[in-house]
Amino acid sequence: MKKIAILFISIAIILASFSVVQAASATATLTPSSTTVKPGDTFSVTLSLNCAEGINGATGITFNYDKNILELTSSNINDSNFINLGTSDDIDLMCNTEETITSTNVYVWNFKVKDTATKGATAAISVSDIAVDSLAENNSETIATGKSITVTIEDNSNSEETGNNSNPTQGNVEENGEESKTEESQKTTDLFEDAETLPEQETEKTSEASGKATISNSKILPKAGVETWVGIFAIVLAVIGIVSYIRYKTIKVK
Repeated sequence: MKKIAILFISIAIILASFSVVQAASATATLTPSSTTVKPGDTFSVTLSLNCAEGINGATGITFNYDKNILELTSSNINDSNFINLGTSDDIDLMCNTEETITSTNVYVWNFKVKDTATKGATAAISVSDIAVDSLAENNSETIATGKSITVTIEDNSNSEETGNNSNPTQGNVEENGEESKTEESQKTTDLFEDAETLPEQETEKTSEASGKATISNSKILPKAGVETWVGIFAIVLAVIGIVSYIRYKTIKVK
């Protein structure tokens, strides 16, 4: 009986150990804010960890990137529940909360694309295998397989159009040379035409001025009113009356 009991206890311990080992598993993910970038652009890459048993820490987080294309501007912890006990190049995260965290974005790197980056080039960013502490009380540790991503370099937005429009005057000369010459010829012709019509225009202006002066002068002359005509009519009647009277007297005397 004693041997049987010892056998069952041994089997139970083995099964328990096996189940713990099988249950402790973690995955890592790298997520860029953009997979296509241009020279001068900035973007970020976020590291996420997932472990069903809880993430109590992560050590040995090292990353690599293409230094010929990318410039690392900053890096920092993304989840306030973790602290970094290592350096920015060799990250050693520890969870400082009693809550069970099973999935989180733990770290972020910020990059800038160098101005010398060429179109069509690809830049690789990667992290090596990460040791994830899943059960702190049992000092359990599992490995999250390293990940790698790439970003592709594109032309600067409207770079070709900007190049064509960077010197608008030069572009217009090349594209519209004939039109510019035509405009200059037209302007020269207009100048000659203006010069030929100038005397005529001046004559017309002088005539108009003279006409206006005549009209103005005519307006200045006094107009005969009703009283004037009545006076003239009365004088005429008086003259007629006098002449008639004289003729009457002459005839009577004879």
